[in-house]
Amino acid sequence: MPEGTFKRVGGDEGRGVIIPDDGGPDVHVRADLVRLSGHESLDEGRRVSFDAVDGPYAPLATRVTPLSRGKPYPPLPDEYAQGCVVGLLLLVLVAAAVMVWRRYGGENAWGFALVAAGLCGLVEKIETSRLPKPFRQAGRGIALSLALAALGFLVWGGDDRDTEAAPTATGGVTAPASPPATGPVTAPGVTPPPSSPAPAATEGVPLPVVVTAPGAEYISHEDEEKARRFLPPVPDEHAPTTEKLLYELRLETLLMAGAPGETSATCEGGRVSLGAGATTGCTVVYEGVEVRWTIRIESGGMLVQYVLIPQRGVVTATGVYGAFWERYQAKEAPLRCGEIPRVAAVEPDQGTGYTCQFLDTSAAPNRWVDLPVTLTRWNGLAFGTPPRCNLASGGMVVCSY
Repeated sequence: MPEGTFKRVGGDEGRGVIIPDDGGPDVHVRADLVRLSGHESLDEGRRVSFDAVDGPYAPLATRVTPLSRGKPYPPLPDEYAQGCVVGLLLLVLVAAAVMVWRRYGGENAWGFALVAAGLCGLVEKIETSRLPKPFRQAGRGIALSLALAALGFLVWGGDDRDTEAAPTATGGVTAPASPPATGPVTAPGVTPPPSSPAPAATEGVPLPVVVTAPGAEYISHEDEEKARRFLPPVPDEHAPTTEKLLYELRLETLLMAGAPGETSATCEGGRVSLGAGATTGCTVVYEGVEVRWTIRIESGGMLVQYVLIPQRGVVTATGVYGAFWERYQAKEAPLRCGEIPRVAAVEPDQGTGYTCQFLDTSAAPNRWVDLPVTLTRWNGLAFGTPPRCNLASGGMVVCSY
């Protein structure tokens, strides 16, 4: 026969429920059934054996037999067990959070506190659920084991901070002990290899930004196909000439910047003057920076020939770093630049005030070679002495180096 513990319900002696030991649903007991079984009443917490049948709303006991004499000590209600489990878990988690705060900093402690709150919520759900008793006990054990394991790791686990230099009594820092300078260790009877000479000193001061291969956002000065990906579709052949020229200005601005960005373009009077020799001032706004252009018409008619002349330019950190890597990566030497803003307006052919450099290892001692960055009017970015270029007749650009 199954066994369980009797729990009184209401004021009628003998009326209540039996909580089965196997974790099954509660079995209801009627007072008259207890009396028919030869007993006047049942005490709270009495261990009994019973038979059960299906009742109209819940299982119903058909025969109840006490298993022990006398009045046993009443069991602790489930609320006490739940409170003890959750309280112990909270105590462990608070101790662990304090350890995290002291050893790993406040940000990690807040993260641990969130995890702890989630774990407490999970335990509370398990304790108040209608799962069978063995499952609830297993949930308690797993939650407490995880919390104790975390606390044990924090208390006894390794930490890199333990190896840092410790402050001295006077507030200074004691440097970690270094091994004695006894030279290289060799096996007995083996001649040690000759020591290599100390590296030569490097002349110059390295700039702060290490330049590496450019990312996917970099647009080479000649890569019109990539730049067009960040613009609207190309105007068709029947579009007004002004619309086509504004599109070309936006394209040239992206190539100048060397990085994608939001662009818009307008011209004085809302249109481009198309007479031979006419000039029109236009402005492209790139990421909030105004880039000014002059459109000069070389010849009008059915086939318009024009020249786009930048009057005010723009540079970006992505464009400068990418172009410098593109030009000087063949030197196989460290490349560096100064800090360059994400977007900055500059004057063509007048220097930007920014500098890049490479390490010259061709002769001792090594030295950093500084190269000023210039946005040229006709050839994009230049590093070092820029070429001297002029616009010849017919729209041809002639440069001398």
